[in-house]
Amino acid sequence: MHRGGNSKKRYWVGDLSEKGVRKCIESFSAATSPEMPPKIFYDIFFLQKPMEDKIREIHPDCIFYDMYFPWTVDIAEELKISRILFNQSNYTYNSILHNLKVYKPQEKLELNFHRSFLVHGLPDKRVFKLSQLTDDLRKATDDEKTSFDALLDQVRDSEVRSYDIVQDIFYEPEPAYADYY
Repeated sequence: MHRGGNSKKRYWVGDLSEKGVRKCIESFSAATSPEMPPKIFYDIFFLQKPMEDKIREIHPDCIFYDMYFPWTVDIAEELKISRILFNQSNYTYNSILHNLKVYKPQEKLELNFHRSFLVHGLPDKRVFKLSQLTDDLRKATDDEKTSFDALLDQVRDSEVRSYDIVQDIFYEPEPAYADYY
């Protein structure tokens, strides 16, 4: 991953207001209603072009990025550099999500919101109801998906195309899931 010489960290924070980003919701922690997170994602995409331009200009050895910048997979491939994903979720969540996407037990049965089903292949038994899943996992067809669901699909695709993933969790709290994932 290193081309030689001294490794340097470079951070870039642009003026968000000049790109039309609403100052009152620059982070998810500032979101006070269910309507605000989609606006934050919309604002994030205002930053794509200036960030791509800056990445091309400095041509780093690696991009370490947040999961909600899935477009960085394309710029990293263009520059032939590694991308490392920073994922704020834990191993248990990611393992369950992976198996729901791969095995799709929620789609195989005639389920209603109150009927339970087993998520197969995990280190321990995990049973869910359809009502416990997020909207994007409950929707059977692409016609039912929203633009937010499409973003989540891009995020998951970029994870697969990453060089590696850094999880925001220690090994000790969930060793079986860390080994599994």
